[in-house]
Amino acid sequence: MHNFDDFFKDSLTELKNKNLYRDQSAINQKLSTPGIKVFSDNDYLGLANNSYSEILQESKEILAGSTGSRLTTGSQKEHYELETLICDWKDTEATILFNTGYAANTGALACLVNSKDAVFIDELAHSCMWDGVKLSSARKYIFKHNDLIQLQELLEKYRDKHQKALIITESVFSMDGDLAPVAELQKLAQKYQANIFIDEAHSTGIYGSNGAGLIKELLEQGEIQDYSNIIQMGTLSKGVGIEGAYITGSKLLIKFLRNKARTYIYSTALSPISAKIASKNIKIIQITDCLRKTLKNNIGLFRKKLNELILDKNNFKNFHGPIFTFFFENEEKCLTASQKLIEQGYFCSAIRPPTVKEPRIRICISAKHEEKDIIRLSEIIAEIMN
Repeated sequence: MHNFDDFFKDSLTELKNKNLYRDQSAINQKLSTPGIKVFSDNDYLGLANNSYSEILQESKEILAGSTGSRLTTGSQKEHYELETLICDWKDTEATILFNTGYAANTGALACLVNSKDAVFIDELAHSCMWDGVKLSSARKYIFKHNDLIQLQELLEKYRDKHQKALIITESVFSMDGDLAPVAELQKLAQKYQANIFIDEAHSTGIYGSNGAGLIKELLEQGEIQDYSNIIQMGTLSKGVGIEGAYITGSKLLIKFLRNKARTYIYSTALSPISAKIASKNIKIIQITDCLRKTLKNNIGLFRKKLNELILDKNNFKNFHGPIFTFFFENEEKCLTASQKLIEQGYFCSAIRPPTVKEPRIRICISAKHEEKDIIRLSEIIAEIMN
């Protein structure tokens, strides 16, 4: 017989032997090292570092905890104000808040489709989207990353066999930073009577004239004409700099999710203070583009220096956004590179399977980063990669 302790030990030993073990204590220790500069977080605009003393002073009138789920005692005015603000920001009819992006994606996808339906999902879609699809029991068809030809072949072959169909993707992919061909996806969705579910986590705050995301930017540019077949999910934990997530779209969609999404119905609501801070940060993003300009300049500087210093340009990827990826032959070399960066004062996460197929260092540039640090980091990275 095998008891749980033996199972735990064997599993952890296997992970360590494959260089796939994750040591939370070691990570925390590295992050708390005096003078360490973090280049791996998703705080693209630097808003997570803002001071909110005025909100804390108002906290006598704001509940620290929401006290329950949104359908019992948990709905506070701060939640409604944030949902209304997101509708205005994204030009949509209605919005629903979730505690995390994971809860938003799994909860929504689990109820939007069922065993009679089909999902067509990009192979690099975030893990929480895959988990939502598993919970839904819908038939799953996987297309190669951003491969429109294969997607159309799958739609042509299988769409008529199912009632509803959902195409699932990210607008900006979290591990590579490349963009989904949203306009082309929308045309396919229209042709085959499908809807699109798009995760805007890594484009919120960055794209569009007011930072509302890539979909809003494409609408402004005339590449898409409307949102009629698009369901938008986004997070408040990256460009917006706090925590939480949302899904926004039609009034009918949001009423359905309020009654069917289990991660919404059975979870204590987002803290009213978090909702208040999210509203404040979105207003900052809306009324000023200085943070986006600083971010763009920082991205351009890092990209320029890397192109000057790294000999083999195939060893890294960047799609003009804040996410840069540097690839390694195996997990050991990736971990060694991450350790070298830490020794030089720069925390850059090593990303390994099963999160990604190829081990990599993922670096995120932010508006909060200083030019001297960006230049020095590029020099260290070049020494490692060359």
